[in-house]
Amino acid sequence: MSRLIPLAEQLVMMSALGGQLQPRRQDKAQLAFFVVAALLGGVALVFLAVAASAWLRSQYPPEIAALGAAGIALSLALLVAACGYAYTVARRSKVEAVTDEIKVKLIKAVESMADEMEDPIRNYPKSSVAIATLAGYLLSTKI
Repeated sequence: MSRLIPLAEQLVMMSALGGQLQPRRQDKAQLAFFVVAALLGGVALVFLAVAASAWLRSQYPPEIAALGAAGIALSLALLVAACGYAYTVARRSKVEAVTDEIKVKLIKAVESMADEMEDPIRNYPKSSVAIATLAGYLLSTKI
């Protein structure tokens, strides 16, 4: 029975997390709004970079202005990358917390079921093998 625990854990994880990862209709609408907002924000950042470059060219020589604009763009890129990394780590920790909780519940359920199933299997081994064979046959025909 202990060999079946990892398989059962994996099946429950796939079914439990598979349902959560598919977006609902409301989430799709929110995603569309966020995509449009991100595109408009990207256009705004391009105009901001052009304006900053023009302003820097009016204040400094072209080489220094280009270097300053590149520095500003690089710092913004690093800031966005750091925010994305923090978001990924936070999301991963939430998924791992849910996964660990499901694993604990599944192990408790399998252990409680194993205790209840041991006595009939030990008392009636031939019937248990016959039932397991029948169940395997029925599953193989369905799958």
